[in-house]
Amino acid sequence: MSCKGMTLQQIRGLEGIRVREAYRTASKLTGIKWKRRDYKQNDWDDTDQINKAISYGNMILYSLCEAAIVSLGYSTALGFVHTGKIRSFVYDVADLYKAETTIPAAFESVKEGDGTLEANVRRILRRYLQKQKVMSRLPKDIAWVLGKTNAVEQSDSLTVGMLWDEGEILVAGGRNYSERDDESW
Repeated sequence: MSCKGMTLQQIRGLEGIRVREAYRTASKLTGIKWKRRDYKQNDWDDTDQINKAISYGNMILYSLCEAAIVSLGYSTALGFVHTGKIRSFVYDVADLYKAETTIPAAFESVKEGDGTLEANVRRILRRYLQKQKVMSRLPKDIAWVLGKTNAVEQSDSLTVGMLWDEGEILVAGGRNYSERDDESW
């Protein structure tokens, strides 16, 4: 779907509909009752199991998205929809995948109910991430979000591990340049 020509408000509205439908579908498929997204940061124990499972899954997804964003050389704070946080862009990118990964995985984890909730979420979410090929999609989707039509590998970068030296000369990294040969200091 193209969002070209849509306002941010319209995009958020469509996203809200998509996510609500994902909750409704996962609830129906698993039989787990869904009320609303609700978690209490100050009283985690008062949060229901499904909201805990969603939060656990989202934390994993955020970590994957953050790793991809940073490894591609982008800023995690460069948010478009989310703003004001050091991980705003992480949240923007993660939102692309929640409906097909963390939401169904969370509901399945609660339904399964054996073992710890955290372990169930990790195991089931891993299956969804693999099935949806999230790791291979991340670089392309990040490029798309940033308006790049074709994600190409960066070819003008310095060799990994090079260090700046005096006079803008580069030296190889990965070695000790101290004048001492012993390791005692």
